[in-house]
Amino acid sequence: MLIGRAADGSNLNVSAAVDTLKVAAEVLPNQEQYYVEAKQKEAQIQAKKLKDNYAERTVLEDIAVRFPNTENGVRALYRAAELTEKFGETDQAREKYNRVILNLPQSKTAIKAQKKITSMDKAAAKAVKKAETAPKQEPKPVKQAAPSENNN
Repeated sequence: MLIGRAADGSNLNVSAAVDTLKVAAEVLPNQEQYYVEAKQKEAQIQAKKLKDNYAERTVLEDIAVRFPNTENGVRALYRAAELTEKFGETDQAREKYNRVILNLPQSKTAIKAQKKITSMDKAAAKAVKKAETAPKQEPKPVKQAAPSENNN
């Protein structure tokens, strides 16, 4: 199978594997199984071989846009949200987790997304509390330079 050969990099270099998977996904764009399989393998290569989590996130977002109300779509969006959170983009991550819940509310992935949001809320509340209770440090006085004598 071409997708398997491309995904594991055998007989192809990694960039060619990614290109092959992109083409494979576009050949049957409305066939969820084949599209998702090709895109997931592309995301794996981006993450593991190329160490490019930003490209991985983009590929996962493509799956989520193409199949938003399917288990494959929400799983991809959930993983994209995790990466977004990892990149420190918490507002965007929260938005992605919320879309997971809205797109397929009864799914296991939606339950996981709700737990992530709750965890993010607790972490934010803890950070605010810590900032409020931290002792205020008085600014150190600035030393003024001694006046210089100007002899004209």
